[in-house]
Amino acid sequence: MEIDVNNRRSRQRRRHDQPRLLEKQIRPEVFERCLQFIDIVINQIIYQENIYPSNLFIPCQMYNLLVYKCIDKDISSYITLCIASLRDLFFQQLSDMISINIIRNIQIPIILRRYLIELHTIHDPCLRAIYDNTKQLINQIDQAFSQCIQTIKQIKPLDNYKFNKRWTFQLRLCPDGKNSKGITIGEILRKKPIYKEFLLINQQSDLLSNGKQSIISSIKSLHTERIKLQFMCEDDKYEQEKFQQSNQYLLNNITTDQQDTDYETDSDIDDHQVYLSAENLNNMSNFYDQLCPFYHVIFEDWNASIERQGSQLKNIIESNWPQHKTILDVSCGIGTQTIGLSKNGYQVTASDLSENEIERAKKEAQQRGQINISFSVCDMRRAFTHHGGNFDIVISCDNSIPHLLTDEDILLALKQMYSCLRPGGGCLITVRDYDREQRGGKNIVKPYGKAKIENDKRYVALQVWDFDEQNSQYYDFTLYIIEEDLYSKHIVTHAMRSRYYAISSEKLIKLMHNAGFENVVRLDECFYQPVFIGTRPLT
Repeated sequence: MEIDVNNRRSRQRRRHDQPRLLEKQIRPEVFERCLQFIDIVINQIIYQENIYPSNLFIPCQMYNLLVYKCIDKDISSYITLCIASLRDLFFQQLSDMISINIIRNIQIPIILRRYLIELHTIHDPCLRAIYDNTKQLINQIDQAFSQCIQTIKQIKPLDNYKFNKRWTFQLRLCPDGKNSKGITIGEILRKKPIYKEFLLINQQSDLLSNGKQSIISSIKSLHTERIKLQFMCEDDKYEQEKFQQSNQYLLNNITTDQQDTDYETDSDIDDHQVYLSAENLNNMSNFYDQLCPFYHVIFEDWNASIERQGSQLKNIIESNWPQHKTILDVSCGIGTQTIGLSKNGYQVTASDLSENEIERAKKEAQQRGQINISFSVCDMRRAFTHHGGNFDIVISCDNSIPHLLTDEDILLALKQMYSCLRPGGGCLITVRDYDREQRGGKNIVKPYGKAKIENDKRYVALQVWDFDEQNSQYYDFTLYIIEEDLYSKHIVTHAMRSRYYAISSEKLIKLMHNAGFENVVRLDECFYQPVFIGTRPLT
């Protein structure tokens, strides 16, 4: 091997007494963890802000939290492109901040809200090599990321009348567009032209608006020896107020009849969505995810309930819609009614908001030989968008409808159910008999009856209701499952909380009529809850 002796001699030599400078760098796995977090944040923000229809997202668990990820091919590809753009720019220290902008969708886009993520990876020389405890650092940043997600989920989304919001992605460049090693953004752009997809900001202040009513709130800060993270949310109150006034003007200038007829055709549904509460959506899903493993213990005999309810629903269907065989269950839970109807010969499609319950329902159905049921995760307010139409029957049982806390949300769900039906198809809903329930008060205890013993454990279930002092139509619901090991006598109490709208029969019937159903009636003494049925007209 030939050696260039002259080149070796020309190198600058370190004196014997001069210490070696080693560069401390963040480990790749830690850096990738940060990029994964930004990916999750983008998905959660565009889901929570209702930028796209909710059926384009699926729930998943990250940082022990329920988050939502987009499954649309084009949208997810764009997000992947966003993350790819960060990988080199952040690591090369050519960019130090990203902004996820929520904008008003008009000819000249106006930014209403910014979610700002500032990320610095620290590369500094030291007199000795320092080996970071990577596992400890990952645990530390994961805790910070979890707190960020929790705070984001508490931010109220901006109104989105007729999907008139969009989002954009920005990167802030380092000063002078080059890093400490002299690498410029131009060099990166020549190597990877994908960055031209994004709007690059040069000035340090350009990602922050100069609006007089702009409010910046810190979500989370994290400073370690290797990484600096700052997460902020900036609201432009002036532009948001104008945006809200514009939405209200549009709503006020559409008559009630026009609002109803806007939903008459299936193709119009996606363009007339009302405000959906992301916070309430998360609460519902979390409630049933927690309840899932214990759901059967609130029944004295769950298998007997499957058989009994399946038979009772069959009788109602045959009495009102004979020869109808295809059924869509939009709130199937762990499968009580779905499995019962399938065992009675119906072709059933089922969905629920809770991913955990859907997974359990699949297993319960397979164990009982009901392998032809199609299960999926879906919010009932997106039933038609998700499932399509031409079903004979649509059902929602077990007091699921009152989880929707406004008449607008209930009407939206009913219109989606209406659109899922073929002409002449039937809608069947069961809810608690709120006409006979006490209104108002706190600490109202409702036990489930006898304790249940299963696998050497005893389970006791009870409900506690706390009515809203300002509006007795609403109550906070806590379900306690007390689990006792009969051998060790160890007791664990599981508490699950949700909120309900104590809707009256009169109001529910009116909303079913407004959704387009005819022959809407309440049926009693044929099921364990009052049954409300209606039919989609033949013409």
